[in-house]
Amino acid sequence: MAVLPNSIVVVRCCVRKRCRPDLIQLHCFSVFREERKGNGILLLAVVQPWPEGKQPTDAALMERILQHDNAALETLYDRYARPVYSLVLRIAQHPASAEEIVQDVFLQLWRSADRFQISRGPLEPWLFTMARNRALDFLRLKREKQRRREDSDSEILPSAIVRPAPRSRVPTPKATSIAPGARRKFTPS
Repeated sequence: MAVLPNSIVVVRCCVRKRCRPDLIQLHCFSVFREERKGNGILLLAVVQPWPEGKQPTDAALMERILQHDNAALETLYDRYARPVYSLVLRIAQHPASAEEIVQDVFLQLWRSADRFQISRGPLEPWLFTMARNRALDFLRLKREKQRRREDSDSEILPSAIVRPAPRSRVPTPKATSIAPGARRKFTPS
């Protein structure tokens, strides 16, 4: 989609997933108005494209994150959320859990931005390694919960299971102690 510089654009973004991450990634927004409707957000914005070849690098964005710049995190999220989600979904095999793990990965990115060192390599493999480790941790936790659940089910002692009494032990109506006057009322005449 081509957008002219300094043009006013209406953009609809879904709350859970961004409908047009390519538009958000390639352009810098100056939002005039934000309106929430149903499951989405309607933005009225002036769009200014990044100058050709002037998109901020991952290292520059990480430096801005160290200074607690929310826009830098948003740019990285727009850039990497989809591939990170794809990786996590392949590992976790559960869409809702994958979404939660992606959120955790970017929260960890925000909290531990000081651990990233550009001299050791680019951001993308570091981010994918964090995502992979989080997804594997999720699977380990899920397996451990399942194992504990199965162990607790097998720990029930066989004697604790209620079994029906044999017919010879079932009390007959004659053997019960009923008041003599009550017996006459219930016996057929």
